[in-house]
Amino acid sequence: LTATTLKFFMYNMTLHPEYQERCREEVLSVCGTDRSEPISMEQVRQLEFLEACVKETLRMYPSGPLTARRATANCQINEFFIPKGSDVIISPLYMGRCKDFFPDPLVFKPDRWSSGAEPKIEATTFIPFMTGARSCLGQRYAMVMLKMVLAHLLRNFLFEPLGERQVKMKLNFVITLHTVEPYLCRVKNFD
Repeated sequence: LTATTLKFFMYNMTLHPEYQERCREEVLSVCGTDRSEPISMEQVRQLEFLEACVKETLRMYPSGPLTARRATANCQINEFFIPKGSDVIISPLYMGRCKDFFPDPLVFKPDRWSSGAEPKIEATTFIPFMTGARSCLGQRYAMVMLKMVLAHLLRNFLFEPLGERQVKMKLNFVITLHTVEPYLCRVKNFD
């Protein structure tokens, strides 16, 4: 699932070079410019804008676009009654693109994740790892690893669109979220 997130992150960075540059500046400021120096866990924790870009990528392109649960008790949600034993489909993809939860849901806006951003994002509306007792056990590990890998990549490379930018990728659901066509970008050494 991390590979899928990396692909969509790079897609967003090539579409929005200004955000790629902000991420790179943050990485160089926090982690230093010496590529031979390892990046520490403490440094990774400080990469707030990079994390905002990862969260925004996960909001728009969650690896698991659908999940199913079974109701363990009768449940009333607004006007909907869900009887015990019913299968319920939950879509992190839909929730991340719902204007009721995220203003301008189809626009990549990592600043919506900053601490002072308004409106505040409710935890139960951002569910790429699901929520509650059955949420992903590895979600913290996944976020740390994503940020670590991306910090190394951004410290060493520049990512550019290959040819014309693909403004809108066609998505495909095969257990996890994929693109119909491969996403390709140009990778250059960053000096």
